Amino acid sequence: MHKAVSSCLRNASRQPRFNPFPALKAATLSSSSRNKSHASTAIVEDGAFVHSSAFVGHFSVIGPGVTVADRCHIHPHVVLVGNTEIGEQTTIHSFATVGGLPQSKKNALSSRLIVGKRCMIRENVTLNAGTTEPTIVKDDCWILAGAHVGHDAVIEEHVVLSNGAQVAGHVRIGAWSILGGLAAVQQFCCVGRGAMIGGGAMVDRHVPPYSLIIGNRARFHGINLRGLRRRGVANSHIFPLLHAAKRVYSSSDVINNARHELANIGGLETRKELDLAREFLEFIVDVSNVRDHWCARRSGIGIIGKT
Repeated sequence: MHKAVSSCLRNASRQPRFNPFPALKAATLSSSSRNKSHASTAIVEDGAFVHSSAFVGHFSVIGPGVTVADRCHIHPHVVLVGNTEIGEQTTIHSFATVGGLPQSKKNALSSRLIVGKRCMIRENVTLNAGTTEPTIVKDDCWILAGAHVGHDAVIEEHVVLSNGAQVAGHVRIGAWSILGGLAAVQQFCCVGRGAMIGGGAMVDRHVPPYSLIIGNRARFHGINLRGLRRRGVANSHIFPLLHAAKRVYSSSDVINNARHELANIGGLETRKELDLAREFLEFIVDVSNVRDHWCARRSGIGIIGKT
């Protein structure tokens, strides 16, 4: 009995092992784009460019038209497709889909996706290509697990999208802003620089710079003092901003209040300590004029209100 079992085991060991991915093996071995630093099961299709110093993990797929810059690290099971550019030293974790078709019923055409340098894109993130304009994620952004960036959105430098944060199409997020876990920003809305959007907040209005935003529906809860102080902003710059925000949100007529406050400091351009306050006020005044402001691409979206 033991001899029969041993014989069967020896015969089984001589049989070729079952390959569940026969087509995948052929594609990876025959691909002329594969670099020695790529995992053996990675697929880099013809028409894609991956820098020789970049690494592509097992079972990742890089489609035609994708450009991956130097020192990038693509973890296993990542999909990069479309007309997509990945900047140098960017890391993309498993099960992210980057450059997919825009989720737009009105315009199914796909433009581009541009991801900047030193970005961190975590697991299960989806970044969609643009329609009429490219979707852009600028340098040093962290897009954490399960987050989504919709078509034609612009994410500026040093932004953090926490786990499950959702950014709809045509949204613009200013530099150094943070979206807490499961927060969402409605299409065509704009978030000014340095804002903090609390976890679970549902944003359906424009958010002034350096604001603290909380709730569903989201409301203005003051100035993001912790974020400003972490960045080393002096109190001499923070106090005028606090004063301006208090005056602007002293009543429901936010836009006219901002115009009045901006007129009061209009002749004080040389005072650098008023720069943050001036930026806060100008954002509110400018987004009220759809034709002039960079983020007001659709009428009917006002400034976020107070509690």
